[in-house]
Amino acid sequence: MKSLLYISLLLVLLTHNTKLLASDKNIDTSSLDSDEGYLLLKVSFNNEYVFSNQDSGILRLSLTGEDDHHFKNIKYGNNIYIAKLPEGNYYFESMTVWGNRVFEIDDIPYKAEVVAGKIAYAGDLIIHNKGDGRATFVYKNRAMSNYKYLEKEYSDFLSNYPLVYTGLGSDYLFTYLETEEKGELHD
Repeated sequence: MKSLLYISLLLVLLTHNTKLLASDKNIDTSSLDSDEGYLLLKVSFNNEYVFSNQDSGILRLSLTGEDDHHFKNIKYGNNIYIAKLPEGNYYFESMTVWGNRVFEIDDIPYKAEVVAGKIAYAGDLIIHNKGDGRATFVYKNRAMSNYKYLEKEYSDFLSNYPLVYTGLGSDYLFTYLETEEKGELHD
């Protein structure tokens, strides 16, 4: 809770505009080894409906599990990442902000399971700057919008690797869409 207060105080200083961003440096679609999979993550900072290309002040979000991974270049608005990772379970460990201040955020209820040979999606991380010294961290399942994004921008990639939901709870959208594409649905 104390780390949330510190993060919140720093976020108050960082209010600008926002934009949907997915640069090629955030997307790793290189081929997989047999024990690797991909993790699809969208990080929305502050207001995901305001568009800008400005830095948010968050230098990196650190994910830990079978291997460590750092999501960098977080801008205001939506930031899309595809990371190639060893198969296993992952959670957020820390967030580094301007001035290289590190805040532990391992109490955020995010869990992702990377599955070999697949694109794992466990939900979007939404960081809301409350503007009065507080911030909230929320996870939302926005499977359909992420599927549509991949289908539009990375259709070859999506056709080579099935998309699976591995977050909290159950979601059968990706299974349904894959079955529909194969024409296996019956009336």
